[in-house]
Amino acid sequence: MRYRALKKNSVQFLSLTGFDIKNFDVLLSFFSEDWDNYITHYTIDGYPLIR
Repeated sequence: MRYRALKKNSVQFLSLTGFDIKNFDVLLSFFSEDWDNYITHYTIDGYPLIR
């Protein structure tokens, strides 16, 4: 399920995340930078990324 598609259905979004879209977007702004930093150094499983 894609975020943009899910964002169009506020009832389903609330059901899946426990947040309304406005509050989720606030949290997303804080965590997206950390996620981008993490994923450039580690795999999804938490192992160091070897290039």
